[in-house]
Amino acid sequence: MTNNNLDSLFTELNTSEMATTTGGVSRRFLNRWAGRTIAGTPNLPRIAQRLVNSYYKGNLTASSQQRWAANASDANKAAWKLAAPLVNVALTSVPIAGVNSASVGAVRSFLTLF
Repeated sequence: MTNNNLDSLFTELNTSEMATTTGGVSRRFLNRWAGRTIAGTPNLPRIAQRLVNSYYKGNLTASSQQRWAANASDANKAAWKLAAPLVNVALTSVPIAGVNSASVGAVRSFLTLF
C-alpha cells in the first residue's frame, strides 16, 4: 500500500520563507548549516546535495552569499570557512543526486566565496 499523504513531507520552510529563497541560496540555509558546523554536527553530504539542488534552480549566486556575509556573525562566517572545503570533498566522494561536471564546478565556485 502506498501512502500518498505527503502534506508534511517537506516542512522545512513556510510560504514566506520560500519566497526569500528565490534569487539565491537563503540566509536561513547558510545560517542553519553554520550553526550545525559550530555544534560539530554538519551533515556534509546533505549540504552538498542542497547546493547541487540550488545549482539546478539557478540559485547559486555570488550576490546571495555576499548578502548573507554582510549580516552574518563572525562565528557563522568562520564556520563556513571551515565547512566549505569539507563540503567540496563530500561533493565528489559520496553519492549526490544530479552531480555532473557543471554542477560540481558551480558548487565549487560558490564554496570559494567563503
